[in-house]
Amino acid sequence: MFDDKYLLRGTDGGREAALALKSELQRELRKDSPAIADLPVLLKLYANVDKLGAAMARHGMHEGSNHLRDFCRGFCQTGGLSEFIDVGDGSGRADHEIKGVLQHFQDNPCCKHIVLGSCHDNGYVCNLDVIRSESSFHDRITLLKSFQTGRDYSHLPFKSIRLPSLFRTQAFSAPAPPAIENGSKNGTASAGQGSSYAARASASDNSTTEPIPTSPTTPANRSVVLVNAKGERLDRISKKPSQSAFSKYHSKKKELENTGKRGPCNLHFLGGACSMPAANCQFWHDGFDKVDIAVLKWFMRFQCCDMGPRCRSVSCFYGHACVNFCKGPCKFGPELHGVDRTGEREVPGK
Repeated sequence: MFDDKYLLRGTDGGREAALALKSELQRELRKDSPAIADLPVLLKLYANVDKLGAAMARHGMHEGSNHLRDFCRGFCQTGGLSEFIDVGDGSGRADHEIKGVLQHFQDNPCCKHIVLGSCHDNGYVCNLDVIRSESSFHDRITLLKSFQTGRDYSHLPFKSIRLPSLFRTQAFSAPAPPAIENGSKNGTASAGQGSSYAARASASDNSTTEPIPTSPTTPANRSVVLVNAKGERLDRISKKPSQSAFSKYHSKKKELENTGKRGPCNLHFLGGACSMPAANCQFWHDGFDKVDIAVLKWFMRFQCCDMGPRCRSVSCFYGHACVNFCKGPCKFGPELHGVDRTGEREVPGK
């Protein structure tokens, strides 16, 4: 989903989004395949526009919902190679269209490269699995990942990119991490268990929960990340914030929610910088001190990084191994449980 700075501007926003997407894709292609970067770029987007607009309205984005069809029209008005196709009602219609066009272009000798932007849905992994054994396709396909990427994509051999300046970095309604079930012996959340940040904060400071890894951006040297002997990304260990810190955080968060914004901006407080000016960002950039930021950082470690142990981003604030220290299953994949911390060392990050 495109960022609000495009969606809320209707036709003009649609045109700008199409042009910006083409420019960013060409920039990415020049890194590894400069010979094809200036070839014509065909942009094809598929969605049930009415359903998407209704979802936006349910989460308070009434203005964006009202401008959505204008945005779609604007997207198509940039030279004939940009299409936003409304697939209409019906289960799986967008999936059917995307899988069909993927099959068409992967078999088309005139198509030099495919960028697939449906990585939120594991349903497309099967199609990519069919061609992963053909090494000639490895350099012809790039995965455009969103803020919420299906776990199964991490095992595919294709290059992946993110374009946070163009697309939303959080869902319309951000999911909370799973709560620790009362009385659980291993700290895992039961299937279907409700969850909230407050539930995690309610655990006693005197509990036996092991220290929780925190962000690698806290050391003075931000250019390195921590790995084990196998080269798997590790998160630095620090003490869980105090109960008073959690109470202060939730009090401050409740107070700031009255401003009409949706929550703290993770990119601003934890990621080093947000691409949006504070006045235009739907999340708040002010009001948190060091104690509040430490609690936010602790919460974000319960969110799994899409890159898992392969991540080398120095600004990544997500978790790279199960922070419940459980045996699974949980939201962290099997390979992210029992990660060996032997041979800890720092390596250059990105």
